[in-house]
Parts: sequence; structure tokens; C-alpha cells
Amino acid sequence: MGYVGSEQLEFVEKEMGWIDERNNERPESHAFRILVLHHHLYPIEWSLEPASDYPYSTCLDAVQIMHFAARNSINLIIHGHKHQFEFVRMTRWTDNTPYFHNILGMGSSSSTDMAISKSNCLAVLDFNDMAQLKIKLLELSTDGIQQQKELFSCDIPLSIGI
Repeated sequence: MGYVGSEQLEFVEKEMGWIDERNNERPESHAFRILVLHHHLYPIEWSLEPASDYPYSTCLDAVQIMHFAARNSINLIIHGHKHQFEFVRMTRWTDNTPYFHNILGMGSSSSTDMAISKSNCLAVLDFNDMAQLKIKLLELSTDGIQQQKELFSCDIPLSIGI
């Protein structure tokens, strides 16, 4: 099971300089922030039978992580774990304000179990446009041919919280 915890989230805020410990304020930033973690923040499996020994894929404190992302103006969250590509754009309310989360679940670049990953892939994050981040998911060929078939693409505005 995945769990991040308050202690680690507070450590990240402090180490990244996202919170001023003297006055507990958050300095303004125009940086595009990416949070990377292992487990999912939303379920990717259609249904599961509850079991105490099942390796669940979703973080137990997913809602706390989403509030952390909103408080710290994180623009993109990337995770892995199940080697299954997903892209979700969702709105959560934090402190009576809507926050738009962009969540990219990465596939796999070297899985041999295609039932899980469908196809091996990699993501290209293109920051060349000053107004938006372009994400492209490219399929990797299993026969060694370097074809770059685009499986998915989307644009994320570079303004904070959108």
C-alpha cells in the first residue's frame, strides 16, 4: 500500500523553500512544479474485492497529497506503480477554491507483461511553448525498431493552478 504522510510532505515544503518557516507564508512562484510519486492518487482498476493481503495501488493519503499539491501550486503530478498509462484532469476544492489537478499515470518502458501495460511507452514533456506544456506519449517498439507512434497528447497551461 502507498502512503506518503504529513512528515514527508512538510519536509518537501521546507526543503524546496515553498514555505517560509518564520512567518508560515508561501513565497510567490511562477515555476512549473511537478510532483513525482510511486503510487496512484485515484483508482485505476475497475473494481477490487477487499482483501487484507492485496497490494492496493492507490495512496492511502491521496486526498492529503492532493491538498498539498493545491497549497503548493503543483501543476503536474506523475506516478507509476501499475505500468498503466492514464491521464486525468480533475478539480478538487481546497480552502473554498477550485484547484485543477493534472495527473499523469505513466506506463512502462520495459514491461514484458503487455496485459498490464498494453504497450511500452515513454512520455515527452515539451516546455518549448511559453504558454503551455505539451505532453506526448510515444509507443516503444518491442522489435527494436525506433518508431515513434504517438499514443496520446495533451496540453497543460503553464499558469499556476490551471
